[in-house]
Amino acid sequence: MEEFSDQQITLKATQDNYERFMAFITSQLLRGETPASDRTPILIACEELIVNVMQFAYGGDDGILSVAVEHTPHGVSITLVDNGIPFNLVERVDADVSVPLHERQSGGLGIFIVKNLMDEVKYEYRDNRNIVRITKRVSGSPRALSPEGS
Repeated sequence: MEEFSDQQITLKATQDNYERFMAFITSQLLRGETPASDRTPILIACEELIVNVMQFAYGGDDGILSVAVEHTPHGVSITLVDNGIPFNLVERVDADVSVPLHERQSGGLGIFIVKNLMDEVKYEYRDNRNIVRITKRVSGSPRALSPEGS
């Protein structure tokens, strides 16, 4: 299943599609004139979330991931939707980065990074779907894009 629109992409949540997801997000950030200083943390957060869906959401089975990008007068929001195993990253206990690396429990560092790079992280489980929305306030004034791209 592949679906594309000006502001959303839906593909199989497989490693083969990783570059397509990231290229889509990058093109949307450029299209919305998101400053480079804000693009980097957004792309890092998206990479972490997309890879987590690919590795964990479907327990080894194939699944679908949709990614939508929305520009507002104050920032950028990225929404990721999958119908994999329910996982509320917002309620996940943050990794304890004060503990030496060799003493830390595995897992959770990527989610900690996402929470610290983004200004807002929301999770909702609705209609058997994980819905994660991350928002970054951007410096300057990016262009708010209408569905028609004007």
